[in-house]
Amino acid sequence: MATFPALMPARREWAFPDYPTLRYSTQAWGEIVFQYGNQPTETPLELVYTLLDEQEMQLLRDHYIIQRQTMPFPLPSIIWAGYQQPVAQTIFPITSQWLYAAELEEEPVAPGLYDATVSLITAL
Repeated sequence: MATFPALMPARREWAFPDYPTLRYSTQAWGEIVFQYGNQPTETPLELVYTLLDEQEMQLLRDHYIIQRQTMPFPLPSIIWAGYQQPVAQTIFPITSQWLYAAELEEEPVAPGLYDATVSLITAL
């Protein structure tokens, strides 16, 4: 398992986690919801990087090539830099494993500088 590059993203976008649940409709009580797991399921996370140099971009490329969409991996704590630790752990438990949800997107913005977008989902 390759380690995700410890690069601080310029922006993070996510949907709040969806936990595994069973829903039942009853005549007497309406809808009843049972939660049967404490790990989020396929929650999207998008990491946006700006002005990466060639070496930093190569770290992202290498990780994507090795991991692709088959091998889950943890994220380094720098991904959540700027958030209070309890908030980050409430949204995504520290034990969360991730998979690539889409291909690594990269765009050259100047000679030797790149913007990149990494789309991830939590692994089941």
